[in-house]
Amino acid sequence: MTLEEIYKPVARELAESGRVLTEAARSQSETISGTILDILNAGGKRMRSALVLMAAKACSCGEPTSTQGNDPLETDPNTVFSSSASQRAIGLASAIELIHTASLIHDDVIDKSAFRRGVATVSARWGNRIAVLAGDHVYAKAMGILAEADDQRIMRSVSSTVVMMSESEMAQTVSRQNTTVSEKDYLNMIAGKTASLLSCSCQVGAMLGRSQNGEVGVLGEYGLNLGMAFQITDDLLDIAGDVKTLGKPLGNDIREGRLTLPFIRAMCEAPSGDREWISGMFKSSDEISGDDLGRMQGLASKYGGIEYSLKMANHYASAAKAALESLTDSASRASLTMLADYVVERARRRET
Repeated sequence: MTLEEIYKPVARELAESGRVLTEAARSQSETISGTILDILNAGGKRMRSALVLMAAKACSCGEPTSTQGNDPLETDPNTVFSSSASQRAIGLASAIELIHTASLIHDDVIDKSAFRRGVATVSARWGNRIAVLAGDHVYAKAMGILAEADDQRIMRSVSSTVVMMSESEMAQTVSRQNTTVSEKDYLNMIAGKTASLLSCSCQVGAMLGRSQNGEVGVLGEYGLNLGMAFQITDDLLDIAGDVKTLGKPLGNDIREGRLTLPFIRAMCEAPSGDREWISGMFKSSDEISGDDLGRMQGLASKYGGIEYSLKMANHYASAAKAALESLTDSASRASLTMLADYVVERARRRET
């Protein structure tokens, strides 16, 4: 199962969204344009754009391509978007992806990350000042696109999500090198930092579509659970993944002093000696040797942290799929289900 296969129901709109993203990178400043294009051209899953589009189609956003009845609300969820609905959905999908891109640029400044998706980060290549300005520019472009939608529900949903992301990033930053972070604390942080935007993406899509019977809430619940599964697997891959497919060095969370679920669980089960050693690694300098990383991986596995994290990721993925059961059968609903499976499968394969 590949993302290309999963995104098939929205492939055309997703390709057009890519062109909108490139256009949004344009600026009077060649430096800003270049930095934004760097990160956009580095690839990525475009998951948030795809979620907006698939959620919209799952809620019958498109109008029928043939007039089989007098009621325009009676649409086939598998049909293509009408031209007007398509352009609106593409614009909003692009705006959500731009918000994600801006958050990545700023995250790399905070984390002092040298690489993302296998290429030098904006901050590593151009410096923190340019990176912060570029991230702000991307946010502003996203807000401009959102304003054109002229929908207060969508604006409220997106703005509250950005606030939540910022607050959760702050909480995570404050908690660095704090090895008393609980599982509940961790889950709250990833809910705000990652899962909230995936949930918002789905809600925006449902708002675009002809949603009814609580579909906005249903898809929001799906996106939240999907986001939880996604971030848990991301954190797991940071210690047990493959550097070639990750596109960045392993052990970044350890270097940054961010206690993640595999180690929260392992420290609960480990005897005092190993628990203190793990704690010391999170409180040490930014450098971690290959031998130390190998030992950390071994301890996370020995004391059940890896197995438990996979179990939790599966739990959230199952909850995401269960949320979709009330939706009408469609190609987009099937793709949303497959996406939940994909998120956890990549952890089993130890790849992104």
